[in-house]
Amino acid sequence: FLTRRSSDLAAADGWAATFIRGASLDKDEPYEITLRPGCSIAGRVIDSEGNPIGGVSLSSKNKDFIVGYMSEFILKATTDEKGEFMLENAAEGAYEIQAQMHQPHEALYANPVSVTVEGNAPVAGVKILAEQGAVLKGKYQEHEACYDQCCLFA
Repeated sequence: FLTRRSSDLAAADGWAATFIRGASLDKDEPYEITLRPGCSIAGRVIDSEGNPIGGVSLSSKNKDFIVGYMSEFILKATTDEKGEFMLENAAEGAYEIQAQMHQPHEALYANPVSVTVEGNAPVAGVKILAEQGAVLKGKYQEHEACYDQCCLFA
């Protein structure tokens, strides 16, 4: 067994997930992976009048990671009745937070918010503003004029 190169993911509750590319693994020697304490990103989701919005699903991923699509690198949280949230176990880097509204607030939307985690410092006071949008409801129908495209008629 010769030394070989490997890409490895290490994740544990309470720690920031780590991805190591091109690690040299040797059959006879243990390989050490050091996990860093995860940081928190905390904030609040409010509407245009400053009212808190509870039950909002938030997700965020480190924009610097090429493997950000993997579930170990996606931070998730839900707002409480005060509209407050805490995304936990963030590694250092730039994050984009996205909010998904649910009933009875499904007509609201929020633009993604960018934050940066530096070192082991938590990020606090993130404000996500939910604005009035619209919900289209209807029945899917095909129509000759659509030319192989989908049409939605309310």
